[in-house]
Amino acid sequence: NGEKLLYHPRKAAEMQAVVSGQAIPVLTKGIVLYSGNLTSGGANTVTAGAKVYADALRQGDLSSSSTESTGGATQVQVGKALGSVDADGFILLKIDL
Repeated sequence: NGEKLLYHPRKAAEMQAVVSGQAIPVLTKGIVLYSGNLTSGGANTVTAGAKVYADALRQGDLSSSSTESTGGATQVQVGKALGSVDADGFILLKIDL
């Protein structure tokens, strides 16, 4: 409507929008339902209690292997799987940074 959200913080909160210059929340701990494929090893190899790592070579991806097969770089553990992949391709992950 041409209104600046800077002057309407309630409307910005309702829209779940972030105004330029504001801080944004980042997930550091919690349980999430992950729909992507884990890069090293794949999602089908994940079982309950398996460790999940941040992929060092593909930034933003998750990996089920502690070392990347192409680079040998050690991954950083970001959580663990609470189960295996379901019929819809989702995995329940516990993230703890």
